[in-house]
This record gives sequence, structure tokens and C-alpha cells, in this order.
Amino acid sequence: MTTKLKTTLAEQDLLHALNSGASNKQVASAMQKSEQTVRNQLSTLYRKLKVSNRTQAVCWYRENGSFLTAQAQQSTGNDSNKHNAPQPCN
Repeated sequence: MTTKLKTTLAEQDLLHALNSGASNKQVASAMQKSEQTVRNQLSTLYRKLKVSNRTQAVCWYRENGSFLTAQAQQSTGNDSNKHNAPQPCN
């Protein structure tokens, strides 16, 4: 049985944005945060997921996203920007 990974909604939003191909600048704009804050949050998220980069985080999300549970309510703000999806994980 797989254990649920506790993440904040902001972390889930980050994963969703990475999966959609958003850059740090696009994520920062959508979440109304600085790019440095997004980079810091990504570093924390990578440690939590036990991955070392953006590509691995996207692959983890695609394979395990259903095992995420939210800890707190947060929003990314405007989600109207369209992003190019990264290549599939194989």
C-alpha cells in the first residue's frame, strides 16, 4: 500500500505548473511571488519528493500525483497563461 505524500496546495500548484511546462518566471507571475521565492519553494519540493531536478519532479508527478494530499488552502492566482507541455516520462 502506497502512503499519501502531504503537500501544500501551493506545492501541488507548483507541480501542476511544472507539468504544463511553465517557467519559473511564469509560475512566479501566476502565484504573485518573486522568482527567487519560486526557486526556494521548488528546492524544498524537490527534497520532499526525493528528486534532484525539474524533469524528475514532473516525472514523479505524472507517476504519483494521485498520492498527494493537501495540507493547507492556497491559490496560484490567474491561471490563464498557456504553457508548452514537457516531453513524456519514459
